[in-house]
Amino acid sequence: MDYRYFQDDGTWIPKKLRRHLHKLRRVGVVLMLTGIAIPFLIMIKLLESTFLANFLAYGMMLLGPILYLIGLVFDTYADRSK
Repeated sequence: MDYRYFQDDGTWIPKKLRRHLHKLRRVGVVLMLTGIAIPFLIMIKLLESTFLANFLAYGMMLLGPILYLIGLVFDTYADRSK
């Protein structure tokens, strides 16, 4: 087997991107929490249930974990490549 990928011969991550990977995880958490809060506010009748509100809540709940996972993977990879 070829183990070069695990010996830091993989993709190089620029220093500028490496400094801001934690922000991607924070954005993911904010999107997840907002995506949970919007349906809760709709349920207790503080927000009106419209197509836009439901679509935004669904999109935030879908995009939040994806961004968090991407930030976590790249941050872990950047720590290994130091």
